[in-house]
Amino acid sequence: MKKKFLAVICILAMVLGVFASCGSGSSEEASGEEMITLKCLADTTPHKEILEHAAPALEEQGIKLEIVSETWDETWNEQVENGDVDFHYDAYQPYLDEWNEANNGHLIGAGDHPGIHFEPLVMMSEKYEKIEDVPDNATVAVKNDATNEYRCLKLLEKAGWIKLADDLTLFNASTDKVTEYVKPIKIVEMDADVIMQDKQDFDVYLTNTNRLLDAGLDPLAYLIREDAQDNMFANVLAVNSETYDKEVFDKVMAAIQTDEMRDWINENYGGAVLPAF
Repeated sequence: MKKKFLAVICILAMVLGVFASCGSGSSEEASGEEMITLKCLADTTPHKEILEHAAPALEEQGIKLEIVSETWDETWNEQVENGDVDFHYDAYQPYLDEWNEANNGHLIGAGDHPGIHFEPLVMMSEKYEKIEDVPDNATVAVKNDATNEYRCLKLLEKAGWIKLADDLTLFNASTDKVTEYVKPIKIVEMDADVIMQDKQDFDVYLTNTNRLLDAGLDPLAYLIREDAQDNMFANVLAVNSETYDKEVFDKVMAAIQTDEMRDWINENYGGAVLPAF
C-alpha cells in the first residue's frame, strides 16, 4: 500500500513538474522577446556616451547595442555600406552624401528626423586668448575633407578674414575658392587628427568641440564659433538605405530623441554639444 501511495505521489510530482516547467517557459516568452543586437561604431565623446545613456530605454524596446569600435578611421562608411556593422554614429548627412558620390554608396541618416546632436566648429588657439590678438600672416589649420573644409572656410569668412567665391559648395571647398584675404593669413589644409596632434604649431586651428572634449580641453574657450542653428551638420546614425531595418531604427531614434535626452545633453556638455532635435 505504501508503495502504491509513493508511486501516486511520484506521478503527481512529475505531472506538477511538467505544468510548472510549461508555465515557466511561457512566462519567459511573454515577459521578454528575443533581444535584437545592433553592431555599431561610435566615437567616444559624445557619441558613445549618448548611446550609453539611451541604452536602458533601448533595452526596454528589445534592442541592445554592441559598440565594436570607438576610434574613428576612414573605413567606417565602408563597414556600414558592406554590412559589417549596422550603423555608425560619427557623421552628418552632407559628409555621407560626399562619400556616396565618390563610392556609389547608399548611406543615409536613420529616422524621419535624423539629427541627434550638433558639434559646433570652433576656432581655437594655444597662443592667443582673443581673436583680435591674432596677428597678420598667422598660420591657420583647417580640415582638408571637402564638407569640413567648407565649414572652416565659412567660419573664417564669418570672422571677417576672407571672402569666398559665390560658387562655393559643400563638395568643391578648397582654398581655391578664397577670392580675397581681408586679413593676411596662411591657411594650412590637413587631416583633422593631425590638427589636434600638432595644434601648438599653428597660430589658430579649427576643430569640432567633441575633439576638444576628447583631448580634455575647454570647448568654450574659443575665439569664434559656428552658428549652432545650422542643423544640416547635425550628427546622425549612418545606415545603409538599402539594407537597414526601418522599423527597428524607428524604435532606436524614438528612444534617443526624447525630452530627457535633450536635457541630459544640455546639462552634461554645457553648450559644447547641442541637441539637434
